[in-house]
Amino acid sequence: MLGIALSNLVENAVKYSPRGGAVEVALERDGENVVVAVADQGNGVPDDERDRIFEKYYRAADTGGMPGAGLGLYLTRRIVTAHGGTVGVRNRPEGGALFTIRLPLQNAFATDDAGPGRVA
Repeated sequence: MLGIALSNLVENAVKYSPRGGAVEVALERDGENVVVAVADQGNGVPDDERDRIFEKYYRAADTGGMPGAGLGLYLTRRIVTAHGGTVGVRNRPEGGALFTIRLPLQNAFATDDAGPGRVA
């Protein structure tokens, strides 16, 4: 399931970045947590919409005409919180958005229906 959450963030970053724009994915350990960051080169997320974009069926006002049902970020937050983590977004000074997943290390590599030894 965590793979779905990460996939949603990467797909959104690709979708909302300009053609040929870079998408950056980083993974680091921060004490007893693992942090996954996905950065894009899009327009960023307006301050007043940062929490709302994680609501079911909500879509930001300026999506540039991109299709979507408003479920990807909602499901991402549900999956991450079910694993004891958090997900958030902030705008980058150089432009674009930075989505961050923070998970307790013991939950970050737990297996579920993905099968033994596979990252869920």
